[in-house]
Amino acid sequence: MGGTDQWGDQATAAAVDDQFFRAAVTNSSSAIIAIDDDGTMAYVNDAACRIFHAERPALLGRPLRHLIAPIHWPLLDDPHGAVEVSGIGPHGTVLPLELAMAPAGDWRAVTLRDISSRSALRTVIENMPGAISMFDADLNMLACNSKLKEMLDFPDCLFAAGLPSLIELLRYNAARGEYGPGDIDELVATRVAQARRPAAHVFERTRRDGTVLEIRGAPLRNGGFVTIYTDVTARRQAEEALKAAMAESERTRQHLRSVIEHLPQGVTVIDANLDVVVWNSGFTRLLGIPETVMAPGQVVPYATAIRFVAQRGDYGPGDPEEHVRQRVELASRFEPHRFERTLPDGTIIEVSGRPMQDGGFVTTYTDITDIRRSAQRLAQTLDLMDEVLAHAVIAVFELDSRGCFRFARGLGRVIGLADEAALGRSILDVFAERERPRVHALIDGSLGQPIKGAMARRHDDGREVWLSLSGYGGCDVDGIRAGNFRGVLIDVSEKHMADLKIDELIDRLEQSALHDQLTGLANRAKFLHRFDDEIDRQRRSGKPLALIAMDLDHFKQINDRHGHLAGDLVLRETAKTLRGAVRQTDLVARFGGEEFLVLLPETDGDGALRVAENLRRQVAEQVFRPPGQTERIHVTATFGIAVSPSTAPLSLDALVEAADQAAYRGKRQGRNQVCVS
Repeated sequence: MGGTDQWGDQATAAAVDDQFFRAAVTNSSSAIIAIDDDGTMAYVNDAACRIFHAERPALLGRPLRHLIAPIHWPLLDDPHGAVEVSGIGPHGTVLPLELAMAPAGDWRAVTLRDISSRSALRTVIENMPGAISMFDADLNMLACNSKLKEMLDFPDCLFAAGLPSLIELLRYNAARGEYGPGDIDELVATRVAQARRPAAHVFERTRRDGTVLEIRGAPLRNGGFVTIYTDVTARRQAEEALKAAMAESERTRQHLRSVIEHLPQGVTVIDANLDVVVWNSGFTRLLGIPETVMAPGQVVPYATAIRFVAQRGDYGPGDPEEHVRQRVELASRFEPHRFERTLPDGTIIEVSGRPMQDGGFVTTYTDITDIRRSAQRLAQTLDLMDEVLAHAVIAVFELDSRGCFRFARGLGRVIGLADEAALGRSILDVFAERERPRVHALIDGSLGQPIKGAMARRHDDGREVWLSLSGYGGCDVDGIRAGNFRGVLIDVSEKHMADLKIDELIDRLEQSALHDQLTGLANRAKFLHRFDDEIDRQRRSGKPLALIAMDLDHFKQINDRHGHLAGDLVLRETAKTLRGAVRQTDLVARFGGEEFLVLLPETDGDGALRVAENLRRQVAEQVFRPPGQTERIHVTATFGIAVSPSTAPLSLDALVEAADQAAYRGKRQGRNQVCVS
């Protein structure tokens, strides 16, 4: 092989080159066409025939323009690099092509590449529901869709000179505060360092306007990465609303459970599957069912409860299973029912049930033993009415036309006034001064018939009694009163006091409905009502209104390490600290979990900052020692402040959101601090 090259002599090398390039052109996957000075096709390879679905003779001798859409003809005269054109296929179909042209001796070589898949990919990317971007290893943007600018609020000027680099986009975001406070160069440098080491990632970012974006990224094989942005604001809001609704539902359930537990009757709720899903202690106590049969908080089949009392003999002789079968069959009809049962110990129970709309029924169990026994005795005492009247705390009387007693019996036991001493005296003297107008209206018939009312007076022994006055007057005949007023006085002091206690209980229940059960602070309902009042006051006074959102730091760790009882202790004591450190006009509320809100009327940002710093310091100074534990607990809290200006008052949602965002910023910056929105 001496001094010759690997091809042999020059002639042999030229022949080999010619064969090689011919084979390369012929077998290329791209269409290669040679055109003369007039643009007429003088050569086409197999790929060109495939792209245009034509035989070689049908293409040779034709102008190249016949294969290109007229709108792109100017590109054929002076192409600069590879350009995208629309080719014309059979039956006028449009073919997305990439065209490149270069001189080749007396001809020009035209290379066409089918980019249909690229166009399809662009269409897919452009019509994705989210934004997408792609960067190379040097952090230059390779592609993005129009939703990127829309979703991330990028201005057109960033794209005026072409696709921007990642560094340009990061710097723009940092300058407008998307990454929070801090030095812009440092914020950008941190994110650039992360981008140069791309790894698969999924996280969420909340923008300044409150929009929540889910960001998913994945590295590319040859460097760089692709990122997809999805707006999940609505989903997050729905999740938060659901959490709030579930918490409110749980609080309502606890309230209802407390009410049911304190009812004097036994109560059961049986669902459509004939399972006892709710009952109070009054039910198990009244029927004598132990916890081994109906454990608190469990779901107990109706048949299980029935079987226990059947085996005990409550339903009389016979096969207990037959008793169970009959009563399960009756219950499965879900019909209204009301009947009485006598237990083996002689207790008489009135059982009353009503079906529920979605299946099942609610049943109450009332001990009417005393009522039934009283009814039995009533039949015996009817014959002794006079004697009963003589000894009961009830008085019957008749008044003359002046309203004075003409007949009286039993006044001594009712008001301590002897019957004989009352004759000739006005009935108005029996009642306190404030009640006399009502008594007069009752006896003269101006309030209508029948008449009844509760009146207050002092008993002759000094105690205050409440009397029920009822009766009727004589009928008018031709305008003349044919008779006088006859009535009954009954001492209803005990009932009146019971009614007062019931009213007090109702007031207490209404009060508990507006306060958090654990901490005693105002709950969400009371906070919403008070906020509306403060907004109205703000509009009248023209003064600012401030809100502090406080979140205990690492509260979950307290529950996990010390138990929920310790967590409850921390919440209760923190609530006392907050309530004791603000004005009486301020409102402290527990808004859920470890989150508290403080509403500060007529307070500006500086005032709210002073209050929040004081609260932060007092919370941090707290020391807790749960019962039975030696380790002491210290807590801190992060505070966010938002102010509703008098010139443009904010809605509750906007004010709370602003305070929450400030608190979240404080948590990201290290916790145990105060941040202002």
